[in-house]
Amino acid sequence: MGVNSNLKQQLAEQFRQESATIHSATSEQLNAMQSELQSTYKSALRTIEADIQTESKALGRRFRHLMLLPSLLLVMISVAISAGAWAFTQYQYQAIQENRQTLLELDTSGVELIERNGTEYLLMPMDAKARQLESGQIYIEMGR
Repeated sequence: MGVNSNLKQQLAEQFRQESATIHSATSEQLNAMQSELQSTYKSALRTIEADIQTESKALGRRFRHLMLLPSLLLVMISVAISAGAWAFTQYQYQAIQENRQTLLELDTSGVELIERNGTEYLLMPMDAKARQLESGQIYIEMGR
């Protein structure tokens, strides 16, 4: 039985050594595979990040061309139209003020327009003489 026991121990020892060798080889292989996968993963990740940055820049350019520039153009057109309308309004206001001032300064030679009971009358100075033309029209001769 001693030989049998010794054989068992040798086989057990050999099994342990082979198991340790297999375990060691498997562990090394797994570590190598893990390193390879990590390098592949990192390489793929860098490629994806570079692609994302490229696409982000392209998207930014598209946004600028498709949205920002037309919007800026519309704002500029709106400002130009508003400035033109404001300038025209100021011109019209100035013209009206000048015409009012001219009317106030006009020499009316004593002629006034009055209204009574909804009817308008021309009020002439006392020395004005009404005359009739051959055509039938009436004119007023003002004394000076």
